[in-house]
Amino acid sequence: MWNFLWKMLSFPVFFGIVHLRGLVRQEDVYKPSPPTIHKSPAPQSNSDGQTIAITCKGNIHSNESTYYLYNSRHQNYTQLLHLTGDEKTATFVIKMGTDSIGNYSCNYKTKVLGNWVYSPFSKHISITQEDEWQRKAEQATQGKRHNIERKSITADGITKLEEHDATYINVAFQAE
Repeated sequence: MWNFLWKMLSFPVFFGIVHLRGLVRQEDVYKPSPPTIHKSPAPQSNSDGQTIAITCKGNIHSNESTYYLYNSRHQNYTQLLHLTGDEKTATFVIKMGTDSIGNYSCNYKTKVLGNWVYSPFSKHISITQEDEWQRKAEQATQGKRHNIERKSITADGITKLEEHDATYINVAFQAE
């Protein structure tokens, strides 16, 4: 009797779960997580000025993906990188300047069960006016050479120029 009752009650529940599962899209079940985003000085800056690297890392499900970088000051993405293989991290290089100021975020698309699926957007990071001022200060410092003449006093008290960055050496005076 209990066995019959169990079958009667479990069939509608089981049927409802199967039916509900058919209504849920595969993209919703396998939705990628938002990427992480980081900002750092680029490993190599060129003579045109300082650059900043923005790195986005996502939960990639396939052998190909595309990352998009957005600046809040622009309507569309500012850069995109297509990755293949096992790569999960995209590094965008931003040349510092007044056009680079803004809030940056990224997202990516990856294939899930043969279909392209977009991730949510990352948190945002900022490139600020202070970053631009720091860049200009570093450029000004690099552009100036500091030639300071160093002097030392010899034993007889006569000053002579030194080629090295030496301090005062062998200072000795005779008592009169």
